[in-house]
Amino acid sequence: MTLDAADAKCELPDGEYAIVECMGHSTLIGRISEVERFGTKLCMVEPIWHGALLAPVYVAGASLYRLTPCSREVAWSSRARYDYQLPSPVRARIEPAALPAPTEDDTFEPADDADDGDSDGEFD
Repeated sequence: MTLDAADAKCELPDGEYAIVECMGHSTLIGRISEVERFGTKLCMVEPIWHGALLAPVYVAGASLYRLTPCSREVAWSSRARYDYQLPSPVRARIEPAALPAPTEDDTFEPADDADDGDSDGEFD
């Protein structure tokens, strides 16, 4: 996948940016802020994706493994460039048009092993 023109330069809004590592081995890179929801403090992360900020993801403080504050430029250079670099719940919220088109390398063709010559049904 090639990066589009929107990824050519850093044009992110002002704010506090960080690399947020969460329990469960997921990393979010984007603009952060502290918010209170449901009577508890949460870290709100707006992940960077193709030159824009995605909808916020809320992370409980107890789920944070590491939070590394950084400049907007460092966050931009460390951002997820490919959809597989985003955690599954974040990727599921992205509009399909914003995801890269599948390439011929992404296609799956099952092997034709219906007749393997094994008449007794046992595996070799």
